[in-house]
Amino acid sequence: ERLDKFCEDELGETAEDSPLVSDLVVHSGRAGDEIPRQAQDKEADMIVLGTCSHGLLGRGLLGSTASRVVQTSRVPVLVIPNCHN
Repeated sequence: ERLDKFCEDELGETAEDSPLVSDLVVHSGRAGDEIPRQAQDKEADMIVLGTCSHGLLGRGLLGSTASRVVQTSRVPVLVIPNCHN
């Protein structure tokens, strides 16, 4: 339900009606491990992640989930800075 609401808010239509959304998947587990696994299982063309690191060195580093996905994925990963500082 939350994902459908997000799609409606961001896309102006439900995920089911959007040509931009082909599949919604919800799994439990460590995101850094599950995202690459699901992308490969679903034969995704690309993983797109937003990231915002709040570490000591700040914006120069990826967050831990994005770093793990980039390091382990066999699917190309596009990381988009998503900080509003």
